Amino acid sequence: MTKNATENYCWPEFQCCALPPKKSFIGRRRLSRKSAGQSTSLTVDFFRRKMFTGIIEDIGKVVTIKNNLLVVSTILDDIRPKDSIAVNGVCLTVNQIKKSGLNYHLFFDLGEPTRRRTNLSTLRVNSPLNLERSLTVGGRLSGHFVLGHVEGVGKILEIKKVAEEEIFLKISVPENIRQYLVARGSIAVDGISLTIAELGDLFFVVDIIPETLRRTNLQFRRRNDLVNIEPDILARYARSPQRKEEITLEKLQEEGYI
Repeated sequence: MTKNATENYCWPEFQCCALPPKKSFIGRRRLSRKSAGQSTSLTVDFFRRKMFTGIIEDIGKVVTIKNNLLVVSTILDDIRPKDSIAVNGVCLTVNQIKKSGLNYHLFFDLGEPTRRRTNLSTLRVNSPLNLERSLTVGGRLSGHFVLGHVEGVGKILEIKKVAEEEIFLKISVPENIRQYLVARGSIAVDGISLTIAELGDLFFVVDIIPETLRRTNLQFRRRNDLVNIEPDILARYARSPQRKEEITLEKLQEEGYI
């Protein structure tokens, strides 16, 4: 199987991934719609966007953050230029890779929309970052589907220790995201797949178990820190006002599927 045949693609407004091969056959499904009394068959590649699982693979470290350039140090290998990496839950494209001792330095470009909508604008040298390589076709999905499309930034309101290495995080949520959150549903916080334990009007609470705390940058988080939030894509579409609309070519193009 060629490299192109295994690639998945993410949200276009972040400009983080290349265009998909037009004849890619992975993950396609046939859909139909009625138009002017006729049924039109649509082929949709559901893996056009890069997909992640919310299972963090490494805590990287910021080497350089200047203007639109971000350089991150990581132990992760098997990464090539143009690959997509979730950085604190944000889908970014690797432009360049350099070996540095036992580690690798990954070079990313940060566009203005990405900086404005995420907590990457708050990074400093040595800031810890959650890193995850994109899901490959046939790979195990241990968390939930994460697109790397951060919808907003929340603030840590409270950190409550409930066991030796277990904490509850209370996080504020922007109004535009609240409608897509479901109690006991999935949510990505800084790219981490978590379950909502409690849901309020403009906040939610997540339970961070010891394994998650040890393997993510949440161990370094403090009260009032900002975190990236991506609601579960399934909950988002289930609660979308357009969910009863007919599937059309225009709607699929608008959502970035074709």
